[in-house]
Amino acid sequence: MKFFSYITEKRDEEYPALNGVRAISIMMIIGLHIWIGANHFIPNIPYLLDTALKNLTAGIDLFFILSGFLIYGNLLKEKVKYGNIKLSFFYIKRSLRIFPAYYFLLLVQYLSMRGMLKSLNAAENLDASKTLLKQSLTESISYAWADIFYISNYTKGRLFDYGWSLSIEEQFYLILPPLCALLFFKISDSTRRILLVGLYFIPVILRAVYSQFDILPTHIIYTHSETRFDSLIAGMLCSEFFLSSYYSNFFQKKPIRYSVLSVSIILAAIGFLTEKTAFTQIYAYNCLNLGFAGIVLVSLSENSYIGKFLSFSVFRPIARVSYTMYLWHLYPTSAAISIVCGTVIQSLSYSRTFATFIVAVLFTFLFCTILFYLIERPFLKLKDKWIARLKARSASTPN
Repeated sequence: MKFFSYITEKRDEEYPALNGVRAISIMMIIGLHIWIGANHFIPNIPYLLDTALKNLTAGIDLFFILSGFLIYGNLLKEKVKYGNIKLSFFYIKRSLRIFPAYYFLLLVQYLSMRGMLKSLNAAENLDASKTLLKQSLTESISYAWADIFYISNYTKGRLFDYGWSLSIEEQFYLILPPLCALLFFKISDSTRRILLVGLYFIPVILRAVYSQFDILPTHIIYTHSETRFDSLIAGMLCSEFFLSSYYSNFFQKKPIRYSVLSVSIILAAIGFLTEKTAFTQIYAYNCLNLGFAGIVLVSLSENSYIGKFLSFSVFRPIARVSYTMYLWHLYPTSAAISIVCGTVIQSLSYSRTFATFIVAVLFTFLFCTILFYLIERPFLKLKDKWIARLKARSASTPN
């Protein structure tokens, strides 16, 4: 269908396997919220299975790795090709890509919360649950400014529960390009890579310090930029290695690919099977981001089986609307739970939980595809026209 062509067409400039990675990332997040609601109604759940499914939050780490890989990689390629990077181009592209959908969501969240709070304020004799809801809504609305300025990962409340991860990403987008222009791309390749490796270890050190001395509780460490940016750095290091002359030679032989993939899967499995506590979160995120980074690198190599699987065209449309799906997935997911499980749940089976997941992914994709074309696509067209005009003007300007 012509309507779907933008999200289904194959593009020469992208890495097909990363569409699969992005699609799996958003499905992990949807699966997480299905499981959080379902595990209370399934008897005798094995501990490791429950831990692994609760750790589907790792889909966020996978998104961080993709952001580090793609954003930094594009800047690195721009530097190699042109000798410098255009900060104005970068910020125009990023702003028109992420702001419209995000601020539209915040507007809807704000209006709906205000409406609910107004109803609660007008009601008399609120029970305990509604009193708690009223307090929660009041707190969330009071921190709307943090969502607007992408610093909700440092505040007690927020309009959008999962906006903390978007705040980390936006802070990364804000800081990385100037840092590249002023430092990373002014030093030698080897020095830059050593510096990135050093930066990678800062979050794990901070997690250890915060936990050891009770500076921050576990759930706060989970959302702070300084304790979570190692996943972004892992993506940047992936990009450094992938764009270097060593990559193709290193992964040319199957035994090396299989070895890297095996170690990566083991690391990721350790991260998934580790319950996040004040102590285990110190290293668990590193197991996840290093494991994911290795899987991403192997998937990008030619003729790798995992790369061929992740390049299947079925993943492409989900990947294209994954950002919208992340923003809005709770609404269609809730609808899927009501349809498959009913409004009053007594007990659930694994099969019904899985069926709910499938329906939730389908509902979320269809709902968010419509939103994508209504909200995001017009601004993406504007972005393409604006950048093309700026490039033409830059090309016609004498040096």
